[in-house]
Amino acid sequence: MSTAYFNCSSGISGDMIVGALVDAGMPIDHLRSEIAKLGLPGISLDAKSVTRSHLVGTKFDVTYPPKDKARHLNDIEQIIGAAHLAPRVKERALSVFRILAQAEAKVHGTTVDKIHFHEVGAADAIVDVVGACIGLEYFGVEEVYASSINVGGGAIECGHGMMPVPAPATAELLKGIPTYSSGEIGELTTPTGAAVLAALASGFGAQPRMTVYAIGYGAGTRELSIPNLLRVSIGQPVPRAGVEPGADVASVEATARSLGAETGSVLVVETDIDDMLPEMLPDLASKLMDSGALDVHYLPITMKRGRPGVKVVAICPEDKLESVASNVFNHSTTFGLRVQRAQRITLRRQMTKVQTRFGLVGVKEGFLGKKVITASPEYRDCADAAAKAGVSLKEVYDEARAVYYGDRRATDVGRSES
Repeated sequence: MSTAYFNCSSGISGDMIVGALVDAGMPIDHLRSEIAKLGLPGISLDAKSVTRSHLVGTKFDVTYPPKDKARHLNDIEQIIGAAHLAPRVKERALSVFRILAQAEAKVHGTTVDKIHFHEVGAADAIVDVVGACIGLEYFGVEEVYASSINVGGGAIECGHGMMPVPAPATAELLKGIPTYSSGEIGELTTPTGAAVLAALASGFGAQPRMTVYAIGYGAGTRELSIPNLLRVSIGQPVPRAGVEPGADVASVEATARSLGAETGSVLVVETDIDDMLPEMLPDLASKLMDSGALDVHYLPITMKRGRPGVKVVAICPEDKLESVASNVFNHSTTFGLRVQRAQRITLRRQMTKVQTRFGLVGVKEGFLGKKVITASPEYRDCADAAAKAGVSLKEVYDEARAVYYGDRRATDVGRSES
């Protein structure tokens, strides 16, 4: 598991992110081969070493046909969805464009499906966003963090006329994120750069505890009074207890073996929401369970500016991440997710059936080594039996437990007598 930290002292843009990741060690040929999977005609990629304020970085550029059209979100989703890219690359890229569409729709007073991307819908913006996600995947980055963001100042001319810096969509994307202006005139933070961080970053501020193994500098286009470079530091997170990275996994596996239990890894997908109707939460939890989550829960939290919110957490196998993430985005109001890998220790499980006066009911047994240490009647079996018999769920549940443990005692007595 790797962590990426972006120092945004001269702002951030899509091409600067890709340039920084190439400068950190991602081969440009790897990026070209992955971007080719998008099927965008007539594009070419270039990365060259440049100097900004006597410091060296990588300038990333995309060349594309001048007649390349503006696109709707649906167009971009189809392009990315059809590409044979790694699932997490597609998930991250789609989350960036969806949060970007939400911001554009809000500032233009329209809906996400009607918003017409101009600059950010062109081929170079698609390459920048997808390229950034390809770079994060190349380095195995699980979590992204960033410093406070320098937005620049003054005004810029765009497709809608003169706009103050940051541009309206950029300002919308940066709500709740620490920003400042160093006094530099011009747009230092672009909508694509802001969207990448708004969608993917887990936190903003000082660099987290990490052992850095790669550093890269992505160069901006202009010379500024400050070095126009975005720095990315990539490394291994350092546990607060001082344990070497990876030792916790080995410790979990050793503990599981010692107990006679089983171990494995799962993904913990979580998001914080403060603008969703509480009535929608049970439906969201149901959709996540249907999409492959092993468990779902939500709990009240206090969010920025003291607003009450809810943390939604889904635990899922790695092969269910795409469907779980898709359902979170489609059935909630969130703008982004955090995904972490976690080790777990579990009892070996086995299902057995017991005969009750209400019919057969499944009972899930939990084994520690060869010994059953817990057993629980299956909720769905009990609920169905109770509905058919016209009795309470508790009555069926209690009888199933009584029958199961009665059978267990009889079996144990039989073994001792033999």
